[in-house]
Amino acid sequence: MDTIGITELGERTREAQLALGIRQDSVWHSYLNAIEPIIKRHLESGKNEFDYEIVSGFLREQEKRMNIGEISRYTYQNYRRGADRLTEMHEKGLLELTCPGKPSKFVLNDYYEHLIVEFLA
Repeated sequence: MDTIGITELGERTREAQLALGIRQDSVWHSYLNAIEPIIKRHLESGKNEFDYEIVSGFLREQEKRMNIGEISRYTYQNYRRGADRLTEMHEKGLLELTCPGKPSKFVLNDYYEHLIVEFLA
């Protein structure tokens, strides 16, 4: 992707989330509580462009904070999700919502398996 500033990358990430249909309040929560702290860390470090080292250092620091009970696991996961979205936007120039399918714990008979295949085709 073209080299853009970290602030612009954050804005594009926020806009991409809105374009995917994510609720506006969820997007702003993600931006203010997860993406903006990463942007601030970049700017405090004197970097105006995305840097993997800064992001990974930020996440290591937040993981340590979680392990000593300073922040909750939920907060840490928000930071990690924000970092993942910023990284994806930096690498691909777009965001894709991925939702890994969970396998069913029930085995379907052939009739219902066939219905599922037809439905998903």
